[in-house]
Amino acid sequence: MENVINSANYVNDFYTFRNLGLSEWARLNGLNPNKKAIILRGNEKIINAAEFGVPQMRKRLIFSQILHSDKRIVPNRTHKSPEEAVDLDPFITLGCIKKSLPEPNKELSNYIVKDILYKGIQIKLSELSDHFYDTGLFECEWKQSKFLKTNHPYMGRMAFPENDNKPSRTITATNIGTSREAIIYKSEFNRKGNGEFRTPTIRELASLMSFPITYQFMGSEGIKCKLIGNAVCPLVSNALALAIRNEFGLTSLRALIINEKPDLTGINNLNTYSPKEFKNNPRRNKGSRFRRHPFKDGNITITMSNYDIKNEGQNNGVWMTSIQYGNGHGFPSYNIPDGLYHRLGKTIQSYKNGMKFLEIIHNDFLNKIGSSKLLQELYESQMSLGATLEPTKLIEELGLIINDLEVDDDYFFQNGQEIFKGKSKVPLKQLYALYAINLVVTFANKS
Repeated sequence: MENVINSANYVNDFYTFRNLGLSEWARLNGLNPNKKAIILRGNEKIINAAEFGVPQMRKRLIFSQILHSDKRIVPNRTHKSPEEAVDLDPFITLGCIKKSLPEPNKELSNYIVKDILYKGIQIKLSELSDHFYDTGLFECEWKQSKFLKTNHPYMGRMAFPENDNKPSRTITATNIGTSREAIIYKSEFNRKGNGEFRTPTIRELASLMSFPITYQFMGSEGIKCKLIGNAVCPLVSNALALAIRNEFGLTSLRALIINEKPDLTGINNLNTYSPKEFKNNPRRNKGSRFRRHPFKDGNITITMSNYDIKNEGQNNGVWMTSIQYGNGHGFPSYNIPDGLYHRLGKTIQSYKNGMKFLEIIHNDFLNKIGSSKLLQELYESQMSLGATLEPTKLIEELGLIINDLEVDDDYFFQNGQEIFKGKSKVPLKQLYALYAINLVVTFANKS
């Protein structure tokens, strides 16, 4: 059995013939139906697909038991991480796969595509399916993924776009570009904003799972993605099969049986050889909750939201300012009343670039804030309206303004004030963020 690591918590230590619905079969074969048929606990092992030549860090739990010898199957590794001092080939990286495949916007030619995972397999560029189409993302999509990867409220930082010098992260059964788990590349099309970044093509996903470039998947793009993400990596299956054959004293196979040429009969080939048109921004659901902070610094985030983060409330049409401490889920969260920024202005004036910050916020930036209702509408449409910015862009621009002030190494000392509970000092940029977000929220709720 192969499954995610957490599956160990959802299986029994062993199963009887009765548990497996094999009571009658057991009786016919002179066995007690209550006898243990298979034993899982003690016969499990976590394996990483990258250790078997798969260009992907994919850890999975394997349960196995050979009944006649009561042994588990332990396949032999073929690859190692750069830190290991063992005589094995190094992990195959994401960059290796990307370089081995032509760029998705490449024009048709007599170019030959070679499969770096299966030596000897090579096909014409025109025979490569599910690769020459545009998987570009709307700006609002890839920016959401970037925020969750690089500026998540309580989880660690991830690469954006992907790190080509390591095996890919785990391939999932969906290929959306808005999540923290999304795999995102810089697009080969020379674009800014919409289409600047993209998700992998089906062919790239298949190669990262170690399918040969000649292997075909049936159905729509979504179905193909699900088939790939839910599969057991072929090279892992091969390693397990070799270990089983070895345990039973069978000779090793001379070579893998792979189609040298793709058979596209009845295949929905996704190739279009044309760029994508970005016409209509994807909309969020009505009443969607919003939560953003410009940056995490000093183990603190200053957050603008349309719901009570502290109590995991629903969107009630009121925008809120809050402060969070810590990086773990369930961290302390403190709600800040509207209008607090009035108290902070004089203090800010005495700090580095404080006057400059206040001038920017009360001139250009103030004109970009909409009413509470309009902010929600813009958030749902994921589009700004004239000079009025939708909330994610408001917070993004605020972060840029504060970072340009060059106050990263400066601190705000509370000196008895209780603006930041339990803190004697905080990064100065967090004081500026608190001022600006509280101003935005106060202004929006009164409009």
